[in-house]
Amino acid sequence: MWYWRCHLQIPNRERKVSINKAMKHYLKYYDPIRKVYPFAGHARFLHYIQDLDERARIQSQCAIYLQKNESDMHLTLQELKENCSTNDPRLVSIMNRMYRYGENILGSPASFVRHKKKLLSLIERKGSPSFWFTLSLPNWYWKALQDLIDSDAPKPQSRQDWRKWFYDYQHIVDQHFLKRAEAFFDTFFGRDGEGMHRSWIWYRFDWQKRGNIHLHGMLRLEHDPGFLKLGDKVIRGRKALHRLHMIRQSKLQYSS
Repeated sequence: MWYWRCHLQIPNRERKVSINKAMKHYLKYYDPIRKVYPFAGHARFLHYIQDLDERARIQSQCAIYLQKNESDMHLTLQELKENCSTNDPRLVSIMNRMYRYGENILGSPASFVRHKKKLLSLIERKGSPSFWFTLSLPNWYWKALQDLIDSDAPKPQSRQDWRKWFYDYQHIVDQHFLKRAEAFFDTFFGRDGEGMHRSWIWYRFDWQKRGNIHLHGMLRLEHDPGFLKLGDKVIRGRKALHRLHMIRQSKLQYSS
């Protein structure tokens, strides 16, 4: 960790390298002699750069907040804790102002709320989605991905070995999954494809406990026939059919 930080802070560089660009370089760096990705395959490197990015975002948002709210600069951490325990209205006002600055910190509650509002606004402006979908990664079935990682290395035999192997090359797996997902959307729902054209699309990525990537999303077809209204008719029809069935059953029991 110390080496990565020091390498970023070399003062005599010909060009200034940002942390974001440096981390992308480290992820793609490959040692042809040992045939490994020394940084991307490191057990703690991905967690380190995520923590580094979040800290940088938090510090930048704190600096912007203090520039626009100079009256809060003199408050100490102890004062904030005491006011929090007593539910001071002034602290509530401070927290409400701080909450807005957390929208730019990925993974924060404010960030999720921001994206939720954007999605709801999209649905209100362009219509409800035609359907929802989930795409998963069948990693031990994609031979092209296995050859892409390292065609010369011996392939694992068991699923446990496959999971470890893909975990060591997580950056390639995720990038390959993203490219295949984009190709899938363009082929079946894109302008140049032969499938159904989309009006809008939205999706987000998740990672399972074992590290496999997958995505959840929704899209609206350009010529949506009104699936939402048709689905509502189906639900109301099934409820009516259920009521008729119950009435018939009660009449039969009464006549008998």
